[in-house]
Amino acid sequence: MNYEDEVKNLMEQIRREREEEESLPPLVPPAFDSPHDLISFLRNRPVAKNVETTTLSSFLRRFRNSLGVSADDVAKALGFKPQDLKNLESNDCLPWTVSPQSTAAILSSYRLHVDALKFLVHNSYKIARVSQRLSDSGYAAQVMSAWISDVCMTLEANGEESLLS
Repeated sequence: MNYEDEVKNLMEQIRREREEEESLPPLVPPAFDSPHDLISFLRNRPVAKNVETTTLSSFLRRFRNSLGVSADDVAKALGFKPQDLKNLESNDCLPWTVSPQSTAAILSSYRLHVDALKFLVHNSYKIARVSQRLSDSGYAAQVMSAWISDVCMTLEANGEESLLS
């Protein structure tokens, strides 16, 4: 299977997942009375190492929406800029353009393993490459790799070994 077929399969799988998601009855999200309640709920979740085949933006947006909280509320609870989460959730923004510190805070709170991050970011890269949003795909791959390393170093510095091993 060549690269373009792989990307077409990825895009088709994402389209099917969106259709499936839209056909499901809405879930009643948990209620959080305070930012502390949200953080407590998130911190008690198991680490997610295996995720569905999608992009990072789609995964993060669906996860947050399943909780029924706004990007502003999550950012406020975690102490970083709301725009960073909005950028990570946006299909118009490349994940590696968001600060590694904010990304690490989101991964920590959502309990997303670095292997899942790499998988999702690689899918984001494939979509950006095929849609010609990258002027230099080789350079973008280098920036993406360095960004992932910076996210990992931040997670390690924050004592998040469970997300790294």
